Amino acid sequence: QQQQQRPSLPVAQVNQLRLQREEAAKDAVKGAPVVKSLVSLQREGCSLERDNQGCHLLFHLSALAPGEATLFFLASGSDLGGSFETPDAKQVLSHRFEAGRVQSCRLFLCTDLKQRLEEFGEEKDAQQLVLDLRVDAQKGPQRCITAQRSLIK
Repeated sequence: QQQQQRPSLPVAQVNQLRLQREEAAKDAVKGAPVVKSLVSLQREGCSLERDNQGCHLLFHLSALAPGEATLFFLASGSDLGGSFETPDAKQVLSHRFEAGRVQSCRLFLCTDLKQRLEEFGEEKDAQQLVLDLRVDAQKGPQRCITAQRSLIK
């Protein structure tokens, strides 16, 4: 019994087809829209600080326009990570920022963090910290990210 062999493509033709597929994939990525973010949190720069007054959240952000950071301490809501609806919170703090790279912000949370977290418990749909960064309304390009929400535990 004779086996039928498939005709094989020459190596040069196989390489050419591979290169064409790679180029087509690159062109698809080149066609994706680029959306500029006007504000961003530097997550590695988030930390809790304690001093004689109590506990503070220290964070760093970069912004291409002035705006406001709003911190919701001990927050709850049905879809905190999926929407920008204002959550219910035990405490709401805000800080104005200017346009600039790597700005530090420090917000006072409470005098006894451990006690406040124990009182808050593990409620359903709850987050210990929700941080919203929003830039002021812009009259520039419409395709920009103007807000960022971060959930911090």
